[in-house]
Amino acid sequence: MTLRFALLTALLLTAVLGCDSSGDDLGVFDAALSGAVSTTLTGRAAFATDSEEGHLVTAIGLIDRRDPQDLIVLVLPERARVGDFAIRDEQAGGIVVLTSGEEGDVYVAHAGTVTITRATGDRVAGRFRAEGIHLLDPKKRVTVSGTFDAEPGDVDTGDVDSDA
Repeated sequence: MTLRFALLTALLLTAVLGCDSSGDDLGVFDAALSGAVSTTLTGRAAFATDSEEGHLVTAIGLIDRRDPQDLIVLVLPERARVGDFAIRDEQAGGIVVLTSGEEGDVYVAHAGTVTITRATGDRVAGRFRAEGIHLLDPKKRVTVSGTFDAEPGDVDTGDVDSDA
């Protein structure tokens, strides 16, 4: 599975979460970032599982309540299940951190772990810790860690061309 596909899935989940105006039916998360960006994020959490190009992927979207442009997306290479998922370059199981700034920053995780402690059809909970590298400036790095208790969201990939 390519990083590009994982990013596409993450962005689709984010778009769906961003359209939920109430947020009442979503879970919660807390996270801390340090390094090139130092901040805390807390807010809504949702997950969705989708199949594209023969790959089953679970995306967990974590959107900050203060600024919905600040978000974290965890991507697992299969249906969520209890266990540890190693984060590696070019594989699902990675994390994408987008933080707002003057133009916004994108950090892609290259190492770390996502630990799922509960996985049912109506809830995915766990914790994560990852080291992220800035998408455009590899000298900029962050460490992000946190916990989540996500509820289901929908991912409708429609006619999106993942080769674009």
